[in-house]
Amino acid sequence: MPKYRRKILKGDVAKEFERLLLEKCERMEVKILDLSFQHDHVHLFIYTPLRYSPSQLIYGTILKNVRIEFSTIFIKNVI
Repeated sequence: MPKYRRKILKGDVAKEFERLLLEKCERMEVKILDLSFQHDHVHLFIYTPLRYSPSQLIYGTILKNVRIEFSTIFIKNVI
């Protein structure tokens, strides 16, 4: 379990995260088998070509884009 969980995946942040995730998956030819949001984490089951690791998919441009667009939420929730 992560040391710090911030409950920010709700409303516009969740919608934008999902939009970016779907866009990135489509570009990378990744199939989303199941996607579930909680306020502080995401459950994601994917089928991906062997050339990609899950960390490339999630920690690449998706999180960077969400952090930039919603930087005030991330700054406000930092402990």
